[in-house]
Parts: sequence; structure tokens; C-alpha cells
Amino acid sequence: MATEPEKRQDRVILSAIDSAIPVALTVADVLCRRIENLGRILRINRTVIVNTYEPLEEGLDVVKEEKSRSTLKIILKFPTTPEEPGFDRPPANLVEPKPLDQITGFKRERRVGDREDRPRGDRNERRNG
Repeated sequence: MATEPEKRQDRVILSAIDSAIPVALTVADVLCRRIENLGRILRINRTVIVNTYEPLEEGLDVVKEEKSRSTLKIILKFPTTPEEPGFDRPPANLVEPKPLDQITGFKRERRVGDREDRPRGDRNERRNG
């Protein structure tokens, strides 16, 4: 079976709603700090979610509930210019960003206090023993 060669993408889109917005911003910040020349564009919107409840018994009214929610769309792309609408200045780098050809998988460093460092066994045995 023949497959097409992989196409290189020039953008990644992160979308978040309500309480997920800070997480999406954190992910975007980390990526912008780690990858050289990666820019971001922010789009902030509101969306309305409508829930409709059908009655189980005859003679009752249909109930509609509308909720207005904040949404955020973050576009990470190469290259980004400050003239683009929604351009957000990249965060200050604490670490030198890597060129794109040097980006590889992520390996988490082991830290003091990780689960492997904690004693195993029944919690009551440690208290009473």
C-alpha cells in the first residue's frame, strides 16, 4: 500500500474553553520558550451552549438552558509577524530555545519526592509501626 510522504505543518492550533484556558496558555508558553522562532496568535471569543431537556412525562414543557462560555484559540506558527491581528509577544526565555531540527521527544527528569522515592506499604503500618 503506497503512502504519501509526510507534509510538514507550519502551525498548531490549541483550543480551550473556560477552566481549560490557563492550561492551554501554559502549554503555548512552554512550546514558545522551547522552540526557536515559534510565534503565537490569540483569538478570544464567547460561545453559547444550549442544553435542551425533553420531559419524560406528557404535558410538561421543554426546558432550554443557555450558557455563555469564554473560548480561546491559540495559533502557534512559523513565522509570525507583529502586524498580524492577535499577535502576542513571545514570553521571556529562561532557557535558550532549540532550533527546530534539534527538537526530540521529552524525557522527564526524576525529582526528589517522586512516587518511587516514597516508602511503600500500608499507611497504617507506618504510623503504628
